Amino acid sequence: MGAEVIDRSSPSGGRWSREWLAGLALGVIDLVGVGSSFLIAFYLRQWLGAQGLFFDPLQPDLTFFLAYWPVILFWPLVFWLEGMYPGSWKTLDQEMRDLLRGLTLASLTVISLTFLTQTGSQFSRPVLVAWWLISLVILPINHFGLRSLLPSLGFRGSPAAILGTNEDAKRVLESLEKRPFPVVRARGAFAGPGEPKEGMLGGIPILGGLDELTEWAEANRVMVAIVVQPGLPQPELVDLIDRLSVTFHRVLVVPELHGLSTAETDVRDIEGVLALEIRRNLLSWPSQLVKRVLDMTLSLVVGVLTSPISLAIALALAIERQGSIFYGHERIGKRGMAFTAWKFRTMVQGADQVLAEALAGDPMLQLEWDETHKLRRDPRLTPVGKLLRRFSLDELPQLWNIFRQEMSLVGPRPIVREEIHKYGQTVELYYQVRPGLTGLWQVSGRSNLTYDER
Repeated sequence: MGAEVIDRSSPSGGRWSREWLAGLALGVIDLVGVGSSFLIAFYLRQWLGAQGLFFDPLQPDLTFFLAYWPVILFWPLVFWLEGMYPGSWKTLDQEMRDLLRGLTLASLTVISLTFLTQTGSQFSRPVLVAWWLISLVILPINHFGLRSLLPSLGFRGSPAAILGTNEDAKRVLESLEKRPFPVVRARGAFAGPGEPKEGMLGGIPILGGLDELTEWAEANRVMVAIVVQPGLPQPELVDLIDRLSVTFHRVLVVPELHGLSTAETDVRDIEGVLALEIRRNLLSWPSQLVKRVLDMTLSLVVGVLTSPISLAIALALAIERQGSIFYGHERIGKRGMAFTAWKFRTMVQGADQVLAEALAGDPMLQLEWDETHKLRRDPRLTPVGKLLRRFSLDELPQLWNIFRQEMSLVGPRPIVREEIHKYGQTVELYYQVRPGLTGLWQVSGRSNLTYDER
């Protein structure tokens, strides 16, 4: 079968320049984020001082700080050492974890240097600490926003070949297409031993077998190969990887270990033997303690900052006159214990009857409800409720649940009792943590996810 030729003028074809441009863009946006975080911290300190809420006689003016502007280059340097530029293969949770760790390391290093150089008395410590705290918010938002914009800016991932035309290869292809931040773009599939050499694998063509793969890759400058060959004997797999490494700059091997999270997996070398270490981070008491302190602190801070919004919502709901302002519903939390999750009311009075009538008159609506316990077009929502649901503002009262240690800021989607059986044995993992106000479930599809994907 003739090789498909990739258009080299395409943003997804050719060399890795697009990936490195993405890394450069991340570096620039990090410099902007670090600089803007400092300015916010400085002027916030000035405003608090003007209000008489803060007393710091050693507070220097902005010109003093600007004389030390090269120090902000230290942050991108730390991120580069963390492998974040371009960091394309990092999952969202890995990128956020490495970003927060790098931010903390860079900030603490700079603060420590002010003491080691005996210049600590010349700097405003509240500004330095606020600089770090504000950057913990701004930089993750910047990263997520830029990663989300990359596809529309032309970066759709470097071209790749998939070696495998089996069901596992199809699942890998689907996962690549679902990834919110593109890394590679599969352009062709090639058959392994005993697999069909013609047809389609998902949305890409099957272009032949292993012999055609090398010729096609060299002609099209494809430098990434993804090997999906479950059941292939170990000596043959090692030989296959060696052969591919001659042509491809990167060879990814997908093992038969579906469902493991990279967030708790490390690669180990046992005297030349490859091993994967699976850590149970959920059982680490230091991690639990840090998460608990962050939950308590941030829920209190965010609650205070969003109080004007909450008051405006409460006023709008009172004017709407559809019942109480708050609505409590039973959810299942840590250790399988039930708790009342609070939200701003978004539904009409008699919502249960409205739902029953809607489901009885629409079989497709009934099927959607049975599958997800959610409705994309919910007939129970009020006009204000639709607006609150659209921007997730109805969940602001759950900050109280977080403060009461019933929920966490980040965690799995809180479920109702009727959903427990749909999680099967994995519900035991759910029971080990507190459900979250947000989490991977919210940024990965929310109610559109199947229970297997959750």
